[in-house]
Amino acid sequence: MRRIGGSIVQFHVNALGIQTDVGSPVPDYAYDSSNCSGPPLVIVGPHALMTMAWFDADRVHYALLPGRLRTFCSTSFFPADGVGVCADGFVRLPSGRCCKSAPHNTGEKNLADFADLDLSTLGLVPPFHAAIR
Repeated sequence: MRRIGGSIVQFHVNALGIQTDVGSPVPDYAYDSSNCSGPPLVIVGPHALMTMAWFDADRVHYALLPGRLRTFCSTSFFPADGVGVCADGFVRLPSGRCCKSAPHNTGEKNLADFADLDLSTLGLVPPFHAAIR
């Protein structure tokens, strides 16, 4: 974990370095628009003390906690089928995500903006080891 700005960000490492394929899955994104356009937001716990970093394509992100209660009009996510097929009623985005307009009774969720995390700025040099205190 590292403090980055006002957030405590957790990410996974092993003896060889930072793991880009292990850890928190890419979250669903929420949008103010009804067609998944505009800046994406992520759902976070309103009382979360830290955020998990996630890898989306070739970039690493983390949520800017604590977020705030907001309504959203659409969501996007990667298809779970493993082949990238969006179900009927969903629109495929250029990113490979599926987009769906949110129902009118979605209500409010605690949503946060997120930022890019440049792992090279953390000063971490493998090989890593565990230190027990």
